[in-house]
Amino acid sequence: MSDQILTLHVGPSQLLSKLCDEIELEKTINNLVKWDSVRCHISPGTRIKALVLNILCSGKPLYKVHEFYQNLDSEMLFDTSISPDQLNDDALGRALDYLYKAEAWKVYSTLALKALKKLNLPIGVLHNDTTSISVYGEYKQPKEDGLQITYGYSKAHRPDLKQIVLGMGVTPERIPILAKVENGNTSDKSWNVEFIQKMRKILSHEDWKNLIYQADSAL
Repeated sequence: MSDQILTLHVGPSQLLSKLCDEIELEKTINNLVKWDSVRCHISPGTRIKALVLNILCSGKPLYKVHEFYQNLDSEMLFDTSISPDQLNDDALGRALDYLYKAEAWKVYSTLALKALKKLNLPIGVLHNDTTSISVYGEYKQPKEDGLQITYGYSKAHRPDLKQIVLGMGVTPERIPILAKVENGNTSDKSWNVEFIQKMRKILSHEDWKNLIYQADSAL
């Protein structure tokens, strides 16, 4: 019987996996979200890492992420053996639900601050601004509280279209420290107040004391 050789397409996945490990992506997410470690065979942190690697390497939609991992060595990427079928859209969707309930912006900001420390970059200056993203279609509003895709001040000069607003605070090195999608009618004035309140929750007293905050006249 002849030996069989299995060929794996690695690409940048190994490098990106190690970068995720350096900022403790899996551990941080697992500590910040609520989940049942007894019932969950794969932790939320591992599932979110799987999504991150897919987005950066292939960009397959949620229901096809398992296809991305069919020719990869999961044990090298996640320090455990995971079959591609375990990374189905139901499992990944539940991980995103955990992330939403834990306030995704807070989880992201915690990871971004860890990345800055790894790079030995101080948080001296943060530039904050928003942009509007126009969408086409009807987009009925959800019955429960949720993201409101609606009309607002359009920076794309399309007041005829509904929109969402993306607010972001970025360092001079172009590293986003806080990013959050807001309702389409969110104004820069209200976003600045919310941004400052959020940063005070995640920054240490020393970082906050030394911070220079840049924003436009809406501040």
